Amino acid sequence: MTGNYWRIKTRGDPLGTVHQSVHKIWERTNMSMMLLTVNGTANKIPEPRIIKKPECLKEFNPFKPVMSSNLAKLIPGFISDHRKKKIGAMLRPCEMRTLVEMQKLNGFSLDNLITISFDCLGTLPTEDYLWRAKKTAHPDQLSQEALQFARQGGILAYRNRAACQICASPQAEHADININVLGLPIRHYILVSSPDVQTAQQLNIDHIVDSEANPSQVSQHIKLTAKLSERNQQTFERLVNGLEGILPKDIESLISQFNECGSCQSCMEICPICDVFRPSKDAGGKFDRTQILRWLTACSGCGICEPLCPKHLPLNTIFQYIRNELIDEVLH
Repeated sequence: MTGNYWRIKTRGDPLGTVHQSVHKIWERTNMSMMLLTVNGTANKIPEPRIIKKPECLKEFNPFKPVMSSNLAKLIPGFISDHRKKKIGAMLRPCEMRTLVEMQKLNGFSLDNLITISFDCLGTLPTEDYLWRAKKTAHPDQLSQEALQFARQGGILAYRNRAACQICASPQAEHADININVLGLPIRHYILVSSPDVQTAQQLNIDHIVDSEANPSQVSQHIKLTAKLSERNQQTFERLVNGLEGILPKDIESLISQFNECGSCQSCMEICPICDVFRPSKDAGGKFDRTQILRWLTACSGCGICEPLCPKHLPLNTIFQYIRNELIDEVLH
């Protein structure tokens, strides 16, 4: 039942334990650099950066409740610029899902990239985060508040970005190493998982963990993440009911809506998927149906596009609704 799960004792310092664990991974895999989102300040949001020394990991806080960009957008270029080096990337679950879909569409190699993902405790709208951060006594107070409720699944989900409220899965998965905190007493321990034994051996996971996780520890994590996914699905269904009058009923209606957007392609400009596969228009200026379908089915639901829509459309809800309607359609 435990699969490829291990336990790391935190001794009251979960964030410090994450830093130490990633530091060990860096050293044992001989990474030359890592792409991640470093801390911001009360007046500035966190931003992507390449760090070249593991000591700089202390600038990284994976649990800071804000996300203004999708890091996966930078990874193809990061890989291309450093093909002969072992490099790493720290990704949220939706960013990891995005990277998987980008690789499927483009076929670029991930052989020299080590991916590390971590459970997401939810993120606030950027403006809300900055407002709250300015009012806190300590720059990491919002992160500590989120971590404090990791065992329950985070704090006040209704405050989060719309994309986080309907996220398909906040659980870290699909990466070479996944750091799990949801549903766990993180002041005592966190869990680490890997997709298979071979990957775990290549990354020397035995040297960064304390022991294998027992079935009850894994179960409490899996049960909580399943509960959160169910809650988010219920939120999505409520949103769909409330937006019934403006939601496109099928892919044709959505394409018509896109055509009415004219030259504005703000959602596509920021979308990481569109960096490797961008829907094109035909000679008549209409979007190709098959290409729109490929784009939507690759969407990870990160929601980065939604704040940029000049029409203030609930893009993430619309895209998820259409994806659900097309679930049985085969794309060629």
